[in-house]
Amino acid sequence: MEKRSRILVVDDEARNLRLMEALLLPMGYEVIMANDEEEALEKVREMPLAGRIVAIADVFDALISKRPYRESFSLKKSFDIIRESKGSHFDPDVVDAFFAVEDEILSIKAKYKDEQGSLFVQMVGKAPDLREN
Repeated sequence: MEKRSRILVVDDEARNLRLMEALLLPMGYEVIMANDEEEALEKVREMPLAGRIVAIADVFDALISKRPYRESFSLKKSFDIIRESKGSHFDPDVVDAFFAVEDEILSIKAKYKDEQGSLFVQMVGKAPDLREN
């Protein structure tokens, strides 16, 4: 049986949950639905610990990395987004563990810094900054 990527959809309106499921299932995603943040956190905690850790690492990397359509977020903004998502998108214990090893995370970030950006950005020039202030 093939393993599907999971997407957690949180909305208090059943029709929005059904719409998201209808859009995502054909694309090969396993859709996990929740009506509110409390239910979402319960469902997040049902995920394997490794998946919860990788979720934060993946989001952090996406935030601090330059993309073809935007510049990277500042370190402070990236950390703020993760803190704001504690208990809704991320397991609070995993967020606490993430910040407990902040020095190691910054060391890894410095070691693997992507100075050139994506190949697309290298080919077409500087990415526009589409973030709201």
